[in-house]
Amino acid sequence: MSNLDTDMTTSYLSQDQARALFESGSFVLVQGLPEGAEFGIDGQAWTVRKLEGLKFVPPGLHLIVHSPPDALAKSAHFIFLAPQQTLSLTYDPSSESVTLNPSPLAISSDHLRALDAHLAPYPLEHAEQWHAMTAHLTEETVRRVVGEDGAVDSLMQAEAESEGEAKEGAGAEKTLKLSRVELKRSWRDGAVGEEVTLFSKDKSWAFWDVVDKQLGGEPLALLAHLELSFLLSKILHNPSALLHFESLLTLLARSHLLFSPPSAPSLPLPAPTPERQETLQNLYLALLHTLSTQLTFLRPDFFAVDLPGQERVWLTELENLRVGLRLRMDWSRAEEIREGWEKLRKVGERFGWSLDGWDTPTAEEEDDGDMEEEDEEDRPVVVELD
Repeated sequence: MSNLDTDMTTSYLSQDQARALFESGSFVLVQGLPEGAEFGIDGQAWTVRKLEGLKFVPPGLHLIVHSPPDALAKSAHFIFLAPQQTLSLTYDPSSESVTLNPSPLAISSDHLRALDAHLAPYPLEHAEQWHAMTAHLTEETVRRVVGEDGAVDSLMQAEAESEGEAKEGAGAEKTLKLSRVELKRSWRDGAVGEEVTLFSKDKSWAFWDVVDKQLGGEPLALLAHLELSFLLSKILHNPSALLHFESLLTLLARSHLLFSPPSAPSLPLPAPTPERQETLQNLYLALLHTLSTQLTFLRPDFFAVDLPGQERVWLTELENLRVGLRLRMDWSRAEEIREGWEKLRKVGERFGWSLDGWDTPTAEEEDDGDMEEEDEEDRPVVVELD
């Protein structure tokens, strides 16, 4: 982690560009953060030497990390900046915590110019990547999951995990209100026999249960929760968010009956109408782009050094995803989905992965081919006798 001070270079900007950004960009002012603290924004982190804030911050959603030296947990705030808006963070040494002033500061341009020498520039070279990683994440979703104040840390638990403590009078500790994904019992109440067997493997019923009951019937909202849990798990190292990310990835990758054509047997699932199939196409095309962006954000040695166990989760679910998507080669955007997979496959090479190509037959397809060959061999042969 490099040092952060106001001498960070902006040599890639001309004077005119810097002036334009100063006039149109937003600002984040930081008061009292001690030397040696970790400070970061949007996945880029530094050790503080001297700092009074950031300039050239693009409008929109940002994640500010601020942890004093030797802190047991990483702490952060989600903020939402309007153009030319200024927000402030203040460090309290007595509680070793940072508070966000919820109201934008009414500060003159002249005063900001006076502070300019003490403001570090936003890392604009990473702005495009941050935008891609949060393409579906809305202010509404963040506030619902994290809370109105946007404050979050690496030890914050998911609401379901802390229910027992709360019932025993542990106090109203803040929790992450993540969507609840039930993968172990992924069938409807009252299901028996073959239906239980089917939906214990396929997660399509659980998919619609989450979407309809928790996400307002909007499948694309799953991507917002996937993006949020990724940020919290990879930037803040929050264990609850990591488990939630894995659950969502599994849910999306193993819901193969979502791709059933209209002629499929009747199942306790929404009818596969053309409108719903169009929504699912858009969802899974966006999912491929999101996963590619997330993998690009990770260091090439991430799985080997930081989380070796998660590599198996990614590899398993990516293959499950490929198998499911290949069931709907008749989709109008099938070629775009194929291209999205091939891009994801290329990104995976950064980690030494050899993902199967889009056209590689699945294990089930190979078994079907073997059965056809066996059937051909077993057919009677007509021999003409003289």
